[in-house]
Amino acid sequence: MRHARLLGFLTSGSSLALAFLSAEFVVRLAVGMPQPAEALDRGLPPLHEPDPVLGWRNKSGAVVWPGRGSDAGRPIALTFWNGGRRATAAAPGPSRPDVTIVGCSYTQGWAVSDAETFVWRLQERFPDRDFANLGTAGYGTYQSLLALERHLSVSSTPVDLVVYGFIEHHEIRNVAPAGWIRRLATATAADRLGVPFATLGDDGALVHHVPEAYPHWFFDDQLASVAFLEARLVDWRAGERGSEARAVTERLLEELRDASGRRGAPLLVAILEARPEARRHYLRWLAAHGIGAVDCAHPRSLDPAFLVPGYGHPGREIHADWAACIGRALESRLTGGSVELARDSEIRGVGTRETPVR
Repeated sequence: MRHARLLGFLTSGSSLALAFLSAEFVVRLAVGMPQPAEALDRGLPPLHEPDPVLGWRNKSGAVVWPGRGSDAGRPIALTFWNGGRRATAAAPGPSRPDVTIVGCSYTQGWAVSDAETFVWRLQERFPDRDFANLGTAGYGTYQSLLALERHLSVSSTPVDLVVYGFIEHHEIRNVAPAGWIRRLATATAADRLGVPFATLGDDGALVHHVPEAYPHWFFDDQLASVAFLEARLVDWRAGERGSEARAVTERLLEELRDASGRRGAPLLVAILEARPEARRHYLRWLAAHGIGAVDCAHPRSLDPAFLVPGYGHPGREIHADWAACIGRALESRLTGGSVELARDSEIRGVGTRETPVR
């Protein structure tokens, strides 16, 4: 009897092992072993750390990244103050009315030295205000909203204005489809990132979701069958929420407006990069919903000659363009005027790229 049970166990085990090996062979033959995208900060001091609400946040401290390509020998200084604020001066200044700026790595100034970011330049132009740069690589509208709410909840400083640096890819990030969840698994060498996102409920109302990360099962970097099952699970969870991207983004912009308004501050959306169709849509939609907008998209943001060598993000010349464009809108707003729709009749034919984490 004992031998029979042992034989049955071995037979079952052998059958399972054979089935697994067959499945592994079929997946490798049909799909292959996935090749994850390289981390954007591979070999570099990390700029971010995990956050249970935001997914990740800027890590306080100062790091230096090496200049690459034509910028070799030109170090990149990146400084973050407490609360995840990118430095906008040599040191925090005295308490002044706050202009809070939120957005992604374009706003943060990815691979751009502190004094070359557009927010630092705005601080120099308006020294009687305190510019709080909360821009964080990879953020969309929803994470920007969460970061703004956290900042306002712990700050008693009067807020004169909130500026949101928008790029079209924020639409995708806001709903976190499978492709975005997958990209965040290898976006940073520090860890897999979980991302909060929003969807529309059956009644059309906005539904907020806690951070979701790409699964990390045993042997997923060695067995194609395990990696395949992980990917199918992510696809199933995400469903078709990518189709809601623009509608969700519009509702998030209203929430961003309302969060700013609760502190008596208007919201200004600065379009930094988007296709002409998206720019036309948002400039008109924002105006219709009582939100100031300025179109600062510039063809040079897509020109490799003006990207940071080796880092693929807008460089110091583009940041100077953005500072000038936003600065003109702020001159009006901060002196008691109104932010008008900027260049709606001069939408230039520029494209956009759905590149990695920005």
